[in-house]
Amino acid sequence: MTVPSRQKQWVSLGVLFGGHPQSFELPPPVSGPPPTTQVTADEREAREVMRAAGYEPKGPYPGARSMPWPSECTDCGASRRPSLQDIERGVRCKHVRRRPAASGA
Repeated sequence: MTVPSRQKQWVSLGVLFGGHPQSFELPPPVSGPPPTTQVTADEREAREVMRAAGYEPKGPYPGARSMPWPSECTDCGASRRPSLQDIERGVRCKHVRRRPAASGA
């Protein structure tokens, strides 16, 4: 006669190798005032570099010199996305403007 075997519970390999089990509790929500954003010295310096090159930043500093930073050319008003590395290499706006609409006579 065969003895009915008990069904085994499935266990993930992650748990077997030291991972967290499936059941866990979320931490309580943080209460209080939202954190304030402070302009760091790096961002202040980056903004000065952008303005000296003829760009007005239109958003917060992206956090890395190689990341594009949404800006506006102060000469022609075109939206640009130069990185600080581009500015340091001497890349500037080409001041390409759209041609005015031909006046019909």
